[in-house]
Amino acid sequence: MIFPARPLSLGLALALSVSSLSIGTASLAQNTNKKVEWHRCLITIYKSKSMVPQACEEYAALVALDPRDAQIRFEYGAFLHKMGRVKEAIVQYRKAADTNPLNPDYQGAVGDALVSLKDYSGALAYYQKAGPKFAGKLSTTSAYVNQLRQINQYNADLKKRQSEDE
Repeated sequence: MIFPARPLSLGLALALSVSSLSIGTASLAQNTNKKVEWHRCLITIYKSKSMVPQACEEYAALVALDPRDAQIRFEYGAFLHKMGRVKEAIVQYRKAADTNPLNPDYQGAVGDALVSLKDYSGALAYYQKAGPKFAGKLSTTSAYVNQLRQINQYNADLKKRQSEDE
């Protein structure tokens, strides 16, 4: 007998999660861990099925369980960024970076997302915070910003000369 993939995978996730729940009095930490496992399992399923709204709901549920979990915020930001929802990604990346400012990946991710929005000065600030791991991106973005300034200055000078000639 052949079963459709979606109901089977969701059913399997439900069965695994229900079987892993302990019967009796579980501590709050154990309960939270089970919920985290549950939501992570659903995220994996929804991402594999390209079910973006459902995956976002599960990420939001994980964030609600522990708003100070920088790693889940980073992962949520990466997912949003990949989906083209850059402004929302920046919110998650920044919260991850604020929670754990010494993590260069979190700082660099904010920089990358800001580059996507052409906010180069903001990106430079985050690449600087990221340290040596993002030195290449800092250097490249800095050079690009300098080139933009030179182009803008050249265009302004050209416009000024043209107006003087008329």
